[in-house]
Amino acid sequence: MDNKRGFLKALCCDSTGIAQDAECVAIGAEDVDGLVRFAAESGIEFVVIGPEAPLVAGLADRLEEAGVMAFGPSAKAAALEGSKRASPRTSAPATGSRPLPMAASSMPRVPWPSSTTIRGLDEAARLGNVTIFHAGTGLSDGRIVATSGRVLGITGLGATVAEARTRAYEAVDLVDWAGGFCRRDIGWRAIRAVDDGERASPPPR
Repeated sequence: MDNKRGFLKALCCDSTGIAQDAECVAIGAEDVDGLVRFAAESGIEFVVIGPEAPLVAGLADRLEEAGVMAFGPSAKAAALEGSKRASPRTSAPATGSRPLPMAASSMPRVPWPSSTTIRGLDEAARLGNVTIFHAGTGLSDGRIVATSGRVLGITGLGATVAEARTRAYEAVDLVDWAGGFCRRDIGWRAIRAVDDGERASPPPR
């Protein structure tokens, strides 16, 4: 990691996807007590909270109580996003980008199959204008494996939403993960909204 100015002394994370840049810590994302204890005992000064579950569980609040700065909403604010029924649509999708979640094929049922191997991530990442975010992965015997229900977020960029979606799906198609799936109808409403009068029909799910 580029740290030429010396601002960053150490970087810790629980996702294998950033292992080349950070120290991976074997603490579950929903283990609020363990995360707060680790941050306090390790002298962590700032925590960026990604997943919804620990936010809803109050991780940001607990860190603040322990004197650790955190980037993330309070438990009450996070509940609006954590509960889709409580979260109205408040914003339109941004033109030129399209994120596609890849989840365990058993979602939303639990427990989902764990430790299923994910291949092809390097090939997908090499596509231009594609970024792959790891939400629920781990490392096992040198293999990247799924460790939760919502596992990957694949984002494509383009001059239009349609172009961004096409690029994101190209990356999805390069990911070899027998235990996962990705819906094929994501973004069609946004494409219809920006098309100049051209009607778009939803593709089959």
